[in-house]
Amino acid sequence: MHDSDEVSHMQSPPTLFPFKQSDAERVIQHPETPSAYVEWRELLPFVNLEGREFYGNLFKWSYHPCTKTLGASRDVFATLFADVGDDVLDEWMFYLSETPVIDFINHHLPFMQNVPDLILQRSTNDVVQRYLSAYAQGNNAVKNECTMPETVIIEITKSCNFTCSMCSSRTHGFRADRTLSLEDFGEIIRQFGPPAATIRINGYGESTIVPNLNQYLDCLEEFSFRGTREIITNFSAPLKIYLDLIQKGFLLLVSWDATNQALFESIRHGADFQSMLEHLKVIGRELSNEPERLVLLSTIQKKNIHEIVPLVDFAGDIGAGLVIFNMVKEADGSPWMENRYSDIIGSFVQAQQHGEERGVKIKIPDHIGNKPVNLTFSQKTSMSECDRPWKEVVVHWDTEITVCNMFNPYSYGTLFHAIVPRDQQNMEQRFRELWHGPNARLFRSLINTPQPHPYCRGCYFM
Repeated sequence: MHDSDEVSHMQSPPTLFPFKQSDAERVIQHPETPSAYVEWRELLPFVNLEGREFYGNLFKWSYHPCTKTLGASRDVFATLFADVGDDVLDEWMFYLSETPVIDFINHHLPFMQNVPDLILQRSTNDVVQRYLSAYAQGNNAVKNECTMPETVIIEITKSCNFTCSMCSSRTHGFRADRTLSLEDFGEIIRQFGPPAATIRINGYGESTIVPNLNQYLDCLEEFSFRGTREIITNFSAPLKIYLDLIQKGFLLLVSWDATNQALFESIRHGADFQSMLEHLKVIGRELSNEPERLVLLSTIQKKNIHEIVPLVDFAGDIGAGLVIFNMVKEADGSPWMENRYSDIIGSFVQAQQHGEERGVKIKIPDHIGNKPVNLTFSQKTSMSECDRPWKEVVVHWDTEITVCNMFNPYSYGTLFHAIVPRDQQNMEQRFRELWHGPNARLFRSLINTPQPHPYCRGCYFM
């Protein structure tokens, strides 16, 4: 960031985002100010890392347009809401005079980031009108039908020590600047722990590379969380960490895509197959009386189709009680899957037979690409019908909350504003505002329709 607030032009890298807390002082002191009278530069300090890039691009990385008030920014909204009708844009502009700036920050800013994806499926008029209707209803409309989430997924860090072929999380190791603070993690556990049935440590990265991971996990004891504990891991950490995790009662979901060293390491760049294998065998022996607590997660892609059956045998050898097969999600819709449909189905049938012989359960999705899987042991996926937006929430490292385990980019908003002192923020109240708020309500209204969020198409979550 720049040290000075006197910046004539925004520069494209998000790390050089020029807006400071000093820009936002009026908003912090007077959150009920009507949005129409607030300048963009007073709002932009509140946005997260992804938001910096989004709004930087919206304003073409020029500082001057950010000194306009929202009420004088019809052209900005017209650009963002591509092809919106004048009457709907008029309605949006009218709301600015009645919307407190704190509501604009909490709800409208995330909505604006959600819009480009949503309008891939629906008309801009429909999306904006649905949102404004949800906002106008207030938070009371759905409180009785949508209680606190049953499953809470917490991303401690958005950094990873691997560079996997199917993943874009490539930070080449631990990044402290993309890690949830211990204080915030503890507050999340304190608030979510009592009503949650499951807390999963998971994210767009690898949690076990966090240097003080034990301090985070101790919060579960400190706040007496008694539900199911899960962690998804690439299994690259020292053995001691995994022994400690099972001692703390965690179910381990281990990402494991091949039984062959060369293939495994070509998929999961940075992995040491032999070392990880030895550790996995130790954990399997430790959990020999509870094999259901050791699960292999296998992402099937073109290069490892032939590993489906061997992975089930492998699970039996090392003592894992379950193998979950997910199909890779690719930008082109993976036409190769449908071309190899018969081969994949045949492998799943054989894998099920091997699993029955070895005492290993398997889970497969109810579709491959756009083709249904009509096997007795296939699992219903969220592509068929999804209940996650009512029962699950993901808390990212920067306290942004999103929809589900599949890391849909849709945002409900952020639990903590980084520039506002913690003693001036109430996380419990803020979560309820977002969980029952217009972005969440809009998403739930779209999810099980012919035109859901485009990221939900072809979902493999079981």
